[in-house]
Amino acid sequence: MPRLFIGIAFLLFWNNNYCQTLYIGNTWGVGFYPAVVMDFNNNLKIDTIEGTRDSIYYQYALGYGGSNISDKNGKFLLSSNGYWIYNKTGSVIKNGKVNSPYGSGLNNDNSWLFWTQMSTILPKSGNQYYVFTSGMSDKAFGQWKNGTTYDDAFFDFLCYHIVDLDANNGQGEVISKNNILLQNAFLCYDKMAAVQHGNGIDWWLVKPHKKKHQFYLFLVTASGITLADSIAYPQPDMELNQPQGQSVFSEDGTQYAFVNENWKQEDSNVHYYHFDRCTGKFSNYRNFKLPFAKNNGGDQQNGVAFSPNGKYLYVSSRRNLWQIDLANANDYNYYKIPPPDTLGSFPVNFLNMKLAPNGKIYIGNRSAQREWSYIDKPNEFGLNCALQYKNLKQDLTYLTIPPNNPKYDMGVLKGSACDTIRAVPQNWLLYPNPASNNITLKIPNSKQGASLQLQVYNLLGQKIIDKQVLISVDYEAILDVASLARGIYIIKAKYGTEEFISKFLKE
Repeated sequence: MPRLFIGIAFLLFWNNNYCQTLYIGNTWGVGFYPAVVMDFNNNLKIDTIEGTRDSIYYQYALGYGGSNISDKNGKFLLSSNGYWIYNKTGSVIKNGKVNSPYGSGLNNDNSWLFWTQMSTILPKSGNQYYVFTSGMSDKAFGQWKNGTTYDDAFFDFLCYHIVDLDANNGQGEVISKNNILLQNAFLCYDKMAAVQHGNGIDWWLVKPHKKKHQFYLFLVTASGITLADSIAYPQPDMELNQPQGQSVFSEDGTQYAFVNENWKQEDSNVHYYHFDRCTGKFSNYRNFKLPFAKNNGGDQQNGVAFSPNGKYLYVSSRRNLWQIDLANANDYNYYKIPPPDTLGSFPVNFLNMKLAPNGKIYIGNRSAQREWSYIDKPNEFGLNCALQYKNLKQDLTYLTIPPNNPKYDMGVLKGSACDTIRAVPQNWLLYPNPASNNITLKIPNSKQGASLQLQVYNLLGQKIIDKQVLISVDYEAILDVASLARGIYIIKAKYGTEEFISKFLKE
């Protein structure tokens, strides 16, 4: 009798936490009055939520602190601006007013429009999601208002909320909110960033201290969140006198950088690290120096983004764009990429940046205009990167900055110590299940380049597919099932003396 290997628990965990991440970063929720969706699934399309203005709540705003996530098929799913959580139609989700465990002074103040990277969303399991937000207690809010300067402002708590999109008859609900991760802290009010763990399943969440050169590092898993480390470094203070700044991980997650929008020349710089996705350790610190202009209100750096190939680091200042060659050992290496008309009635006022799924870097602005600039070829040196100044034009919304979304499909760090998924499988594994386009088998004791016979039958016993597939270096054989009609099928595979038989659902 054939030996049957299923590995159900692992298969379900893998399917919910890794395989379905392929398209969940393909839409961006941005702007306000109304917010819109930038859809990168097929070229770039911009439209209001659900394609109609009528579905937009007047308060619905993803201007500065916004984040969002798509479903596995790349459809806009869930968003937050750090104070409210919205469903795919732009409606506030049930129990969705959050970020007020210690008062609501900041929530009720228009100042929230000016904070960046206030929220981020990570998949939990199934149809549940973590929403992370940071903010001020009424005590910290009062201290800031009495001081009246940005230097007096700090966030003193970090919390998370759990959204179940299957709850409330499929309309979604925040089933647990204002769960405190840090309290009575002294945090940046921006610079919250996340990156996928090297195992391809879990996540790292990084939040900096405001004054000290210190990171709070959290390990985020489907079963819970833990403070993995509170890392202090001997380098200069994180920020001294600045209203905004940005932090970001590279496309492959192995590099991390942040900038401070400081008003003092000696504080105007770019901080850079290597990052280990397995251990969560930062190393190889560098401090890049950029020119500083005090005239016309200054030219402080405030946005940062890596090129797709990780070779260049882009920094946006109020009036200029800078490119840093990370392979250059000189910490004063930079190339200035100036926009054409910084003296017009609407000056540049560049703000946060973000690398998009189409390989371009979009540059936000603090002036809430109906246009963005973008870097068309960020892997190219100097002017060849092709800055397109205010060339993304539309009339649907007021644009500010891109969302604070991590790269959701980074996947396993192959060959690393935490590459447990790629380790030699002990049992046959089949995923994803249900399947849309491809189905993958992991084969125990297999060799790269060997041939595997795969057969697929319908429930009437009719053979639908019969072909040989080569086994990859990851001990995998991938079968295209996109042409199959929806329904339940039986797959059979044989390798050496072992045979695998299982059902799968084609959706």
